[in-house]
Amino acid sequence: MEQFCLEARGIEHSYGKEKVLENVTFSIAAGSYVGLIGPNGGGKTTLIKILLGLTKPDAGKVYVFGESLSNYKKKYHLGYVPQQVSQLENSFPATVSEIVKTGRTARVGLYKSFTNKDKEAVNTAMEITGVSEYKDRLIGKLSGGQKQKVFIARALAGEPKVLFLDEPMVGIDIVSRESFYTFLKRLNKENGITIVFISHDLGVISEEVETILCLNKKLFCHSKSGEVSIDQLIEDSYGKKVSAVRHIH
Repeated sequence: MEQFCLEARGIEHSYGKEKVLENVTFSIAAGSYVGLIGPNGGGKTTLIKILLGLTKPDAGKVYVFGESLSNYKKKYHLGYVPQQVSQLENSFPATVSEIVKTGRTARVGLYKSFTNKDKEAVNTAMEITGVSEYKDRLIGKLSGGQKQKVFIARALAGEPKVLFLDEPMVGIDIVSRESFYTFLKRLNKENGITIVFISHDLGVISEEVETILCLNKKLFCHSKSGEVSIDQLIEDSYGKKVSAVRHIH
């Protein structure tokens, strides 16, 4: 039986009088590589914050591995790399290893000492992401792509089962993007981490991920990436309103 690592059921949310999410329902199988796409202002970041438990929905529920998120004790199973981390101030006074270590805090607890297992997890995260070679460098001295990998390492230090990346290509040059996509695929396949990749770049993401969720306040597409028309998604996202949800599996 297929195991769902995440389920959203009837999620609704508004900011004041502005509705940003309306009856959003879907499930994500463990081990998936998912692209959450749609226009700016379509509710993508709000939805992710709800899935992480950072924002409480006005209605609906989130389930993690079959358990209600509100009761789920191991929140560190959900890793998160927010928007614009690659644009961190160059003067930020922390080294790469110091940044990555903070990702272990949710498991260890505040003011508790790291065990050998914790140190090993931090080192492994840096090795997986390829940032070990500059672990002692200040984060502000790195390129946008390098910074992005450092914050992914930070998320991986907590040994998550699901990793959310919100617009991770912001600040990364075109030359670095291809290798970055390759890295994410390897992270998904070789390390078995479910990845939810958030972007408004429909064309590119549809070529990279296995499954597409398309959101513009309502979820109007949930399909395998090779079984959906990108032209139609673009029309749906930026043109006419679509109320029906297409489930193509």
